[in-house]
Amino acid sequence: MEDEITKGAADPRSFEERVFARVDKADERLDALETRVTSLEESGARSTSADLRLDGSEAAEDSLICQRRPIWESVQYEISRLHATIDRYERTKEHQRRQFTS
Repeated sequence: MEDEITKGAADPRSFEERVFARVDKADERLDALETRVTSLEESGARSTSADLRLDGSEAAEDSLICQRRPIWESVQYEISRLHATIDRYERTKEHQRRQFTS
C-alpha cells in the first residue's frame, strides 16, 4: 500500500535532490528578503536624517513662537478691549434709542 502512495509522485528526482532544491529555493527567498530589508533600512536612514532636519526647523519655529507670543498676547488683549468698547457703545446706543422712542 505504501508503494502505491510513492508511485503517484510526479517528480522523478531523488529525495535528496528534492530537499536540496527546496533549500536552494528557501535561500533565494531569504536573499530577496534580505535585499528588501536592506533597502528599507537605507530608506529609513534617509528619512531619519529628514526627520532630524524637521526637528531643527521645528526648533526654529518654536523659537519664533516664543518670540512672537508677547506680541500675540498684546494683540489679543487689545482685541478684547475693543470688543468691550463696542459692547458699551451698543448698550448706550440701545439705551438712548429706548429713551427717544418712549
